[in-house]
This record gives sequence, C-alpha cells and structure tokens, in this order.
Amino acid sequence: MGRPPNEGRYYSFANVTPGTSPRTKGGLPILVGGYSDAALRRALRFGEKWGGFMDSPERIREVQGRINRLAEGVGRDLRKLEILTTFFVGAPTSKTEGSAERVPRELWQLKEAGVDLCVLAISPTLPETLAWVAEEVAPRIG
Repeated sequence: MGRPPNEGRYYSFANVTPGTSPRTKGGLPILVGGYSDAALRRALRFGEKWGGFMDSPERIREVQGRINRLAEGVGRDLRKLEILTTFFVGAPTSKTEGSAERVPRELWQLKEAGVDLCVLAISPTLPETLAWVAEEVAPRIG
C-alpha cells in the first residue's frame, strides 16, 4: 500500500511516513494499569510493566496473587512483568515529624511486597520540599 499524499489548506506533502521510530530496540515498554482481572490479563498479554496507584503493601500482595493466578492461563514468565506503583511524599510539618525515616521504611515494605519501581509523588513541588527530599529522605534510602 502506498503512502497517500496530503493536499491541505496549509500543508501539502507526498510519500511521507508520519510519526517517529522508537529508540528502544523492540519498541517502547508497555505499562498497563488497572485492578480489574481484564486489566491484569492485558498486562500479562501485552505489557512489560503493571502499574498501580498509591498502593499499600497489602494491595500489592493481593494484586500479585491475582496476577499469579491469571498468568497460569496466559503462559507468561512472571519474572519479566515489572510491578510499579506511586508513593506519596508530603512536605514535612509539625504533624509529620519523623517522616524522613518513615519514607524509606514504607518504600522497603513495598519492595518486599513485590514492587520493582516506585514513582514518588512529591507534594507540594516547591524548592524547599524537593530540597528536603534530596537532603533528608534520599540519603536514608541508600
């Protein structure tokens, strides 16, 4: 099939392939989110990663159990399906004292539950909050 020409009001062209080629060999990794069985089956069939949102370790274990059960019918090597979630890191206040110690502890609990990658949702994204994360939290994560 040939590439159709375009004769438009502002632009005209012929023999052009739209889009860009991915730089990653084999294409970009596919992340599938969602908690339904249908979403988890899609992650198993098509994804390299499954992603949740602000999950507890208990929720990750529950999803992992369902993924394991659903994988039996798909024939998927589960070691190749990465699990990720987001984690909220709020600015320290008088009510959140000790939160610099809490963050690495809770991230470790997520790792033990099966999370391969955790995206930090830092709020508010002000210079002083980012500095606190860089100076107080990050060194404790190691």
